[in-house]
Amino acid sequence: MWFVPVAINYDRVLEDRSLIRELTDERDRPGRLAQLFTVVSYLASNTVRLLTGRLQRYGRAAVNFGTPLSLRAWLQTAPEGVLAWPKERRLPELEKLAREMVTRIGAILPVTPVPLAAAALLSFDQTVIPRTAVLERMDELRDRLHGVNGKVVRGGAGIGDIWDRAWRMLRMRRLVVAEGDSLVVLPRGRPLLEYYANSIAHLVPIRGPRRPFHKAHEVESDLPRLKKREER
Repeated sequence: MWFVPVAINYDRVLEDRSLIRELTDERDRPGRLAQLFTVVSYLASNTVRLLTGRLQRYGRAAVNFGTPLSLRAWLQTAPEGVLAWPKERRLPELEKLAREMVTRIGAILPVTPVPLAAAALLSFDQTVIPRTAVLERMDELRDRLHGVNGKVVRGGAGIGDIWDRAWRMLRMRRLVVAEGDSLVVLPRGRPLLEYYANSIAHLVPIRGPRRPFHKAHEVESDLPRLKKREER
């Protein structure tokens, strides 16, 4: 028996908001009706976009395959007869095998544009960041990823091109907005940015763990007033 490490990463996970709900303070979690309304609104809006030809792609998805691990070879390094041990004694040893596979998967995890951009934005721990500084930070992170053999999708492309691909998704999801030459991280967008940045945090640690999200965290006094844009 062979275990094959498979690592997948996305620019957008369709159920991302549902997944991060576990990190939300229980008092702020939406009820079933609110969740149903969100799903219906999502389906309706995408149907309208499809019929009007305005449906956009969800960014990039990438997959990498790592070096397979032979169970027979692993058993040769494990204590003799481990598979016949009682469950309470056997599971801690099998956990070592599971951790080895998790390590192999993490080592080959592809880095798509959105996680890279999210990690760069959050690394400043600020609300308003110059666009040039974000691009420079993305370039630095890409170099660090290459240094640990990170699998950067389109890693040879210009950093501006990688940012443009990420920006389409960040703007569509209303996580970040442009204000002049700066980028403004919207408070409600931080949980999702954290979600995508965390997918590569084991490769390029950016910041420590964050406390559970609460609606009070969405209030930021330094959030600038944004100019009202004309509809096009």
